Amino acid sequence: MRPIVASNISLTTTITSTLSCSSNTVTQMLSNMATFLDICFTCESFMARRISGDPRTHRISELLRCNDVPSDGELSDFRDIIQQGPGRIANLDQKIAHTKELLEALINHRSVVEADIEDAKVLSSPVRRLPPDVLRSIALETIPSPSEIMSSNIYFYNSLDRTRSPWTLSQVCRSWRMTIISSPELWSSISLDITYDLSTSLASIRSPMFMVELHLERSRNAPLTLSLLSNMNNADHPFLSLISTRASSIKNLYLLSNPLCSLQGLSRCRGSWNRLHHLKIESINVRWPMEQIFDTFEYAPNLRVFEADIPHLQAIPLVPWVQLTHLTVKRSNMEASDIHRLFELLRQAKNITSLEIQGMAPRMPEESEAISLPHLTSLKLDNNSAILPSLSTPNLVVLSLIYNGVPLFPQLKIPNAIRTLEIIRRRPEISWRSMRSEACALPRLSSLMNSVPRLRHLVFKSAAALSGSDISALLPSPAQTTLPRLKTLDLRGCAFKFDHAIFVHMVNIRRQGNNPDIDRLETVYLGAPLSLNEIYSRRWRSLCDEGLNVVYGRL
Repeated sequence: MRPIVASNISLTTTITSTLSCSSNTVTQMLSNMATFLDICFTCESFMARRISGDPRTHRISELLRCNDVPSDGELSDFRDIIQQGPGRIANLDQKIAHTKELLEALINHRSVVEADIEDAKVLSSPVRRLPPDVLRSIALETIPSPSEIMSSNIYFYNSLDRTRSPWTLSQVCRSWRMTIISSPELWSSISLDITYDLSTSLASIRSPMFMVELHLERSRNAPLTLSLLSNMNNADHPFLSLISTRASSIKNLYLLSNPLCSLQGLSRCRGSWNRLHHLKIESINVRWPMEQIFDTFEYAPNLRVFEADIPHLQAIPLVPWVQLTHLTVKRSNMEASDIHRLFELLRQAKNITSLEIQGMAPRMPEESEAISLPHLTSLKLDNNSAILPSLSTPNLVVLSLIYNGVPLFPQLKIPNAIRTLEIIRRRPEISWRSMRSEACALPRLSSLMNSVPRLRHLVFKSAAALSGSDISALLPSPAQTTLPRLKTLDLRGCAFKFDHAIFVHMVNIRRQGNNPDIDRLETVYLGAPLSLNEIYSRRWRSLCDEGLNVVYGRL
């Protein structure tokens, strides 16, 4: 950085330093300049004074307008002007040249000061003084988190892309590079595309192989989150050989493989999954004999979460089912063989606390004995609520039922411990007009509401607009105390096609507090304000003033 010149340095010294000229030259320049500019010795600024020289006189103007002969004295003055004029012009030209040099020197000096200011700003920037822990935290926000790497909802992230973090951050400067490279957590989430044509030369993957090795080396002993994408049978891909050397460090593993037989490339890791906690497998193509058992993950002492989204449940690999706490099984259309396989898995996974099953299963096999899941607290059934009667879930607290089209609610066993119920109705594969012609969005809702007496939180999300009948199903009656413990009602995911006064009436009944057996409704979530007449508008405002918490806004 250039030295910043202090403001109290004299002008002569400044110009001398800038131009690197002799002191005599500068003195002469200032002397010439001072003939028509004065310098303030307090602030060292120039003060322009009027340059001597009278304008054209009246006599001169008069002589120029006529042919009169000038007097002898005038002729003498004119001769002096003609004789001395070139010398005066030369003197002025010299002063102008010196002034231009001085102006150029000042302009150059101004540029130097401006550059010094910019350098000072850069050198004093807070970014240069970022502590390593702060830089590390910022860098973590620029890369996908482990949960994002394991998610099916984000665009594939290529960890070998040099134009992305953390590669780019490690190239900013030496101090940043040291911080980034020495932070294993920045290199512990890896997403790789192992699609590889065997006809491709090994030279083409030499650079990616080096980057994978570097990524793994910089992650050190940190728990790894690994996502592998394959669109062909790449069981012998070189990446898998590198990954197998770090199998004991992998905590979360997401395999998106088409066909599924690509997973055989990980068979060399069998018995090495000491840290594996979350395993997720997705495929739309199996392409291997159904009788072949994939046992790579059979020994994984810390595996607790398993997700499978494959076309045939018979192809689900062996895992230590008894130690699982979270299980997700997805299959677009389950067949009888899939249901039998699912029930076999559930009998083994008897310690799960969370279960999600997705896939239409129109007919359930007749089971002599219900499948006992004594620790299950959260259950999500997507288009297969008919499975519920086959399960024994005495400690189930959260239940989510999802339907495409008209819901068919299951028969819930009473008593049960369900506290939160979510009902979702998606748009079916029918015309929107036929959906609008339905009498209600959630038929036979009353029966379901009467089977969850401990329910405290109720959530509706429906592509079909709710009707007055749907809301009436939430009304307690003298014959049946519906939802006596209800505290929260969430309707943000619904549209209304009824008089909103019906809703106000239902809320008013649940807020009265006259019946000691019915808790007062505390919170209501709505997508938009209600349209009410004056009478019900006052009643609604009164409910809000008396303590009803109303939250507006779409999901």
